Amino acid sequence: MLENNEYFINSVLKKHLLPIVLVLLETTIMAFYNSMIVGRVLGSSALAIMNLASSYTFFYFMLGCLINIGGSVVASVALGKGDTKLVGQYEFYSFIMSIIMPVLISVFFLVFLQSAMDFFGADEALAREASLYIRIVLIFGFGSTLMYFPFNFLRLDGRSNVAFGVFGFMLALDVVTVYLVLHAGLGIEAVGLASSLSVLVADCIGCLFLFFGRGTQIHPERFGFKETAAMSLNILKAGSSSALNNFCNMLRTAFMNAIIFKAFQTPGLASFAVGCAVINLTSATTAGVGQTASPLIGMFYGERDNAAINTVQKSAGRYSIKIHVLMTAFFIVMAGPLASGFGIEPDNMEATKAVIRIIALSLCTCGMINIYIYAFNATKRMIMANLLTFLRSFALVVPIASLLAGSGLNIGYTLSCFVIADIITIGVMFLITAVYKKYDKNLKGRLLLDGRVEESEVLSFSVQGTGEGAVDAASKVEAFCEEKGVSPKLTMMLPLAIEELLVVVAEHCLSNNPSKYSDVRILKNGDDLVIRIRCDGNRFDPIQWYEEQRENLSADDLLVDSSLGIKMIKDISKEISFRWTFGYNNLIVVM
Repeated sequence: MLENNEYFINSVLKKHLLPIVLVLLETTIMAFYNSMIVGRVLGSSALAIMNLASSYTFFYFMLGCLINIGGSVVASVALGKGDTKLVGQYEFYSFIMSIIMPVLISVFFLVFLQSAMDFFGADEALAREASLYIRIVLIFGFGSTLMYFPFNFLRLDGRSNVAFGVFGFMLALDVVTVYLVLHAGLGIEAVGLASSLSVLVADCIGCLFLFFGRGTQIHPERFGFKETAAMSLNILKAGSSSALNNFCNMLRTAFMNAIIFKAFQTPGLASFAVGCAVINLTSATTAGVGQTASPLIGMFYGERDNAAINTVQKSAGRYSIKIHVLMTAFFIVMAGPLASGFGIEPDNMEATKAVIRIIALSLCTCGMINIYIYAFNATKRMIMANLLTFLRSFALVVPIASLLAGSGLNIGYTLSCFVIADIITIGVMFLITAVYKKYDKNLKGRLLLDGRVEESEVLSFSVQGTGEGAVDAASKVEAFCEEKGVSPKLTMMLPLAIEELLVVVAEHCLSNNPSKYSDVRILKNGDDLVIRIRCDGNRFDPIQWYEEQRENLSADDLLVDSSLGIKMIKDISKEISFRWTFGYNNLIVVM
């Protein structure tokens, strides 16, 4: 008997996980490198200034997440439904707003700079010293927001490798320019300018690849003023949890700076700045696995494929645990060299090492809760996603940190607030999902998916990428049609057509490799029968291939067309569409 396996979903996840994590790692290494070299060359006060300015940077990141993660999530659901025009409209909207909104925010902050710095916890001396650096951060802040646009839409377009190249160039440019300005004896303001220009250059290159690059699948579409309000609301909902995360990080940094300065003075701030650098660096993986899974889950949600959503979520969880166990071990062992790399003074070394190690212990729980947050976001459970985000990013962390710092514990124990907050948040999630399912029997699993599409109305299985696998699939499709009362004519044609389609897919996409699989799903939706065949591998549209083959057939050959099943299905189908979504083949037939 043919059953579902995880080959297809694992192959797509592996295909995109590494480049997406590497892109995020490139951006976080950039911040990590800048903090480290500034701490070594310019000292702890400069490092404290950078940490203060990070509150503003988080605000631009918040806008980038809100606009572009929200836009790409909504676009991924539209892609799953086959609405390519709507996908293009959300792409164009996200691009425009990624420039307009941060510019307006920058103007506001520049006008009220002193009040904003007071809000973020800077004393008078530190504010005076940091003023010029923060002005540079604000003037070029739109680059930090715009950075999220090419990253999110390139990965939605199945070109995560392009994003990896673009932001790899950004990292290299930043490393070289920051080193040169410090080597020339320039101050932290020059570092801010060099870093900001590196981001802007990468933004421009990424946008050019997205709009005009080879292999572009999604294209900007104009939208009218009437659509703006609805699109804004949809993006606000879809991007709210990611934006809230950055907003909470901004507030958390400000509150934690105040708590730590009060309890541990300037050495504590320097240790916390190192901890923040580690948190930012590891966010490449703690958020990256969830971000890799999110557009896949969004597309499957648009296709109403609950089984695939659960498989993605479980596979992402396994990858996350494996990655973060290794990373935890690395940071625990390397805490000393890392602390030294930031130029931490000897009498503050042990405290900083403890900070690094306690943050490392939070990576597994952080990665797991982020996967759930991104999954809830993609399946339109916005309240749940936002609640979990708020709890783990701010509402639990800050009070726990204040309690631990006030009890006289050292800074390492104080920062255990991160892992404690994650554990409590996971417990809250389990409790809420149990309550939801108790009062609504249609909800299934941890992700609270709508179970009203009963499995009895769906046939879903994996097919070995060989001719023999195609034959086995045909017999299973025939049994399903007979069981569900499908018309005799369609019961005769459908198994033959699917067998022929799977044979050519196995040949052209999977190279007749028995270790590779296609996924087949047939859904009886009212009077309609929806058939979907998807696989990784070379891009290949079997219907287009069939039509090209027919054009080259002679009149006699047409009478004995060897692809009779495909021809019959093509003639009676209501809709046939082929999509190259997220870098895989997806054929959908509605009958």
